[in-house]
Amino acid sequence: MRLSYSSISMFNKCPFNFYSRYIAKKYKYEEPTEPLKRGTAVHAIIEEYLAPYKKGYVRDIKSKHDDNAIYDEETFYELARPYIYSSIKFIKGADGVFIELPLAIGKDENALDFFDKDACLVGIGDLFVVKGDKAFYFDWKTGKGAYPDDLQLDIMSYLFLQSEEARQYNIKSVNSSLVYVEQNKTFPENGYHIVNTGNLEDTKNRIYDNIEEIKDSVESGTFLSKKSPLCNYCNSMICPFSPHYDPLIENENAKPR
Repeated sequence: MRLSYSSISMFNKCPFNFYSRYIAKKYKYEEPTEPLKRGTAVHAIIEEYLAPYKKGYVRDIKSKHDDNAIYDEETFYELARPYIYSSIKFIKGADGVFIELPLAIGKDENALDFFDKDACLVGIGDLFVVKGDKAFYFDWKTGKGAYPDDLQLDIMSYLFLQSEEARQYNIKSVNSSLVYVEQNKTFPENGYHIVNTGNLEDTKNRIYDNIEEIKDSVESGTFLSKKSPLCNYCNSMICPFSPHYDPLIENENAKPR
């Protein structure tokens, strides 16, 4: 099973939502929402301006971002500008810079190509900056950041430490932050979330505890529904709590909940 922070987070919020999307595949796909468009636009502008400073892998920006998603560029540039300049300043003198870095590991925890069919945990890192034996990871966010989740930082740090890039630069630790560009704040608020040789095993156990919980649900065929305010934004077509619920489709996919 191919998992990422996004899919693990979806399961943690509502296992049945995860089931609807990834197992039953009864999930209503809609045009990108306004927040998603904003996020895509800000990411694209930051990536575009940082690309000349790269010293490592950079994904083709045009192939990743739909041109239609980048609208009112001047407004979004103003939003992203402080982070563009601060990132450029931080990048100068770095040993390595990786923008939109695709990362993946297999069951044996060895690094794989992102598109390898045997990849079981994957992620794409917005920005990694290597200085000495440390890597600094920044993930751009355009939400309010009311409930920041450091599991994402754990997953991306762990994936990077398993990567060929980490071996190439002999990386010993990853210092990471979630950067909320619209709120002008970071998480953690002071300092970095750090994964190194001292807490690597605990980090790995935390990640795999989440993965094992998903595997157990898949094997048992049991996915609980969790009713919450998030149900208003759910795209499941087989959960009665979802605004897109269709009883005809649900009956086609009866599943214990």
